[in-house]
Amino acid sequence: MLDADESGALDFREYLTGLAIINEQGKDGRTAALRLAFGMFDETGDNTLSKEQLERVLRRALPDLSNEGFEALWKEADASGDGKVDIDEFLAFAERHKEMLPVFRREYL
Repeated sequence: MLDADESGALDFREYLTGLAIINEQGKDGRTAALRLAFGMFDETGDNTLSKEQLERVLRRALPDLSNEGFEALWKEADASGDGKVDIDEFLAFAERHKEMLPVFRREYL
């Protein structure tokens, strides 16, 4: 999960993301960790997540996620319906799905 470039090792940014997730403290800590994670997931650097980028993230965290389940989560995350998820949409989605953070920790840290 944290090895975004799948190099087999964590670079400094990936390591900091992991530390932020592990050491989250309240909403401010969670928001900071999510902002770091969003930056890591944003492979193109355009400050948005495409459907494919979010799908990779969610399927790594939730390997049993059905196609229908993913589509429902995508529609929820892409609140504006513009085909991409910006940081505000991502943070709002994550706040509604706090149960995913422990999944990330348990499976990938």
